[in-house]
This record gives sequence, C-alpha cells and structure tokens, in this order.
Amino acid sequence: MTNAHAAWDWLIGLEQMTLDTQPAPADYVVGETITGQSSGKTAVVVAVISSTVYLIKDRDGAFTDGEEITDETGNTIDLAAGYPAIVAANAMAAVAADADVPKFLRDKITAIQADIIAGGSAKLTREQLAYLGQALSYLGTNVHEPV
Repeated sequence: MTNAHAAWDWLIGLEQMTLDTQPAPADYVVGETITGQSSGKTAVVVAVISSTVYLIKDRDGAFTDGEEITDETGNTIDLAAGYPAIVAANAMAAVAADADVPKFLRDKITAIQADIIAGGSAKLTREQLAYLGQALSYLGTNVHEPV
C-alpha cells in the first residue's frame, strides 16, 4: 500500500530535535546531514527553529543518549545525558498552533492538512499554495521543501 500523502511528508512527517546547548562553531546547516559519532545514525536538517531546536527528516535510527552529533560543515555538539530529545513534528501543525500566525491562515492550514491526511488531491490548488506560503513565512525563511 502506498502512502497517499507521501509527496507532502516534508510538511507532515518531520521530527523536532532539541539539544541542551547550541552546536559550535555555528548552528547546524539546513539541508545537511547530521551524524551521531557513536551511533553512526543520521538525519537531514530541514529547518533551524532556534540554536537548540531543529526540524529533521529521514532519521535512520536512534541517536545515542548524550553523544556528539556533527553536520557536514563540522558544526558539532557534545550532548549532555538525556539529549537529543526528539519528538514528532509537523510543519503544518506548527503553523496551525502558532499564535503569531493570523487565525484565518491557521484555519486554512488545518483544512489543507486534513485534506492531505485524508488522501485528498496529490496536488495543492493555487489558493492552497498561496495560503501555505503565507503561513510558512511565519515560521521563518529556513522552512522549505527539501530537495
């Protein structure tokens, strides 16, 4: 059975990774793969929410508790016990719940998300794309469809 909303997983199936402190010398880079140095597990950075909170995708297993994680550029963090903390995230849900996003946009995004999850159209209408673009702009310019 195929995933009816696979084309939209970049909006629906993301994970939020929280760190105990920020990587050094700089934040992880959007689009780069991060790798756990002891686990060997990887994920791709999709968005920088803050210097300690990232949206990731394509995680291939569990990072080891408290391990060092490095991106392709060399930005590294040696995590404390209990980190990284990873939970399911959802860019559309983040927009729909963000009080900074105008209510009419939150309502539109909630409706679009429900349609996608219900197996609706594989393509968004121009109107839906316009609403989605407006709403995602409230999350910051680093949120984009991964290539």
